[in-house]
Amino acid sequence: MPASPFVAMGYSAKTHLDDTASINQGEWRFPCVPITLSGCIVKGFGDDISTFRQNGYFLYDAPSTLAELAAAEKVPLSSLRLLYAEVYPRNFSEAGNDLGELKPDPGFTTNIKAPADKTLLGYDVVNFYAGNLPECSYLSCNAMYREIDGLNEYLLFPDWQVALAMLQTGVFSHCEPGPTRLIALYDTTWPD
Repeated sequence: MPASPFVAMGYSAKTHLDDTASINQGEWRFPCVPITLSGCIVKGFGDDISTFRQNGYFLYDAPSTLAELAAAEKVPLSSLRLLYAEVYPRNFSEAGNDLGELKPDPGFTTNIKAPADKTLLGYDVVNFYAGNLPECSYLSCNAMYREIDGLNEYLLFPDWQVALAMLQTGVFSHCEPGPTRLIALYDTTWPD
C-alpha cells in the first residue's frame, strides 16, 4: 500500500452525540451519527467564533486553542469530540476536475501540532465553496451515503484511494459546488 500523501490540516471539535435522535429530523434519516468536518449535521464548536485563531486551513493548530475557547464559552470538553484532520493536497471540482494544489491561506499562521495518538475514522469528501470553512460533506449532507456502498459506521470511506477515485471520476458531480477536498479524519484526545 502506498504511503499516505495527506498533509496536516488541524483540529476541529464537534458536539458529542450518543444517538441519531437529535439529527433525524425532517428529511434527514441517518443510520448512525456521521463524522465530518461539515457543520450541517453535527455542529462544530469554534467554527463560528471570530477570534481569528484558526490556521490557514481554517481549523485550529492545537487542541489547547480549542480548549481555551471552550473554557471562555463555558462549554465542557466532555461535550465535544476532538477531531484531527489531514487533507489530500489538491483541490477538485465537484465533477472531479483537478483545480490545483491546495495550500494554507498565507494570511493566517499555520503551525499544526500533530497529536501524540490518533485513530483513523475514515475519509470524507467536503466542499469549501467559500474557500474557508468546511461547508457540506458529500457523504452526509448531500446524502450520498445512500448511494455509495462500502462506507463505514461513521459514513466515511475506509480507504482514501477509493474515495479519491470516486471524486476524480465525477461520482459527486450533482453535489454542492467545489472546490472540494478529500479529508482524513481521526479521533484524538483532549490534553490533560
